[in-house]
Amino acid sequence: MTPRALLRELASRVLGDRPAPVGGVARDRRLLRRALRRADVGRVLVVGPGLALRQALPGAQIDVAGTSPHSAEVTVCSVAIGRGSLPARRWDTVVVTEPGADLRARLEAVREACRPGGRLLVLDRDGLDPALLQTVAVPSGVVGSGRLLVWLGEVRG
Repeated sequence: MTPRALLRELASRVLGDRPAPVGGVARDRRLLRRALRRADVGRVLVVGPGLALRQALPGAQIDVAGTSPHSAEVTVCSVAIGRGSLPARRWDTVVVTEPGADLRARLEAVREACRPGGRLLVLDRDGLDPALLQTVAVPSGVVGSGRLLVWLGEVRG
């Protein structure tokens, strides 16, 4: 039995027949909900997979940046790397769920895409250097623990 199946079995014994959300998307969703609690997010852009954020913010207007024009999830076709790769000053909140190999270039793209004073969230699984975030946003906190964190910041104008 896989660890996930074992965890589901244990959870079903404790919670009854109701399935318990377990796995990467459920973990990311819970963390993003905590980071965004009671916040007016406005128009949102996700750079990377958007499923967890769509579940965390049901009913919100969410655009997903990606490179596959055939994907039903992608609404903004862009690599989101470097200046000019995303429309300027369009979103109130930008969430980076996939930092990519060149996070500095990704943050440059995000800085232009977010309205001044907007919110930036970066889902960090690999130990992000906080100084890198400070190049585009004023840090306002961090949510999570261990190897999974969400860095929060207000985008500089």
